[in-house]
Amino acid sequence: MRALTVVAATVFLLVATTATAHDRTWPGKKLGKALPQAKSFVQRVASLGPAQVAWVETALGEPIRSEDKAPTFYVGTGADGRSVGVVVFVDATGDNGKIEIGVALDPAGRLVNVVLYEHSERGVDDRAFLDQLTGKTAASKLKVGDDIQANDDSKHAAQAIASAAKRGALLAMAALGLGQKAGTP
Repeated sequence: MRALTVVAATVFLLVATTATAHDRTWPGKKLGKALPQAKSFVQRVASLGPAQVAWVETALGEPIRSEDKAPTFYVGTGADGRSVGVVVFVDATGDNGKIEIGVALDPAGRLVNVVLYEHSERGVDDRAFLDQLTGKTAASKLKVGDDIQANDDSKHAAQAIASAAKRGALLAMAALGLGQKAGTP
């Protein structure tokens, strides 16, 4: 019985650690890759209220993950001390498992960069695919076959990435007011 308890506790700790791995250490290199124009970053942890969660879920058309209810944002500032944007890390699931994604937005809420860090997907890591997301906002469809194009063999992963970018933009709108429009909580 004791061995079973130890195994269960170990599995729980591994899952909990894996689920929040990108929040455990300062992600300086990842931030620099996502928002290279920023000279420094300040971390802001948000907590979405029920109205904000409902708004994001309605806009996405699906429930958000529990970790998305308390997202960590990294506000980037330029050499002049002004905000140049924000980065949020979100996860998606592709055909080959977890995809860790950095979503960078400008102060108006437009996607300026989407970076894939850890994944095993094919056909989605090239700039030709990822650059299609640049300039899009939370109001964009971000649908493969509509405003996003992908290779036939990577459509599922491509949609997972596009949806995660939209989720990151919506979280920033709800929590930080980035690109805020009427009707946003």
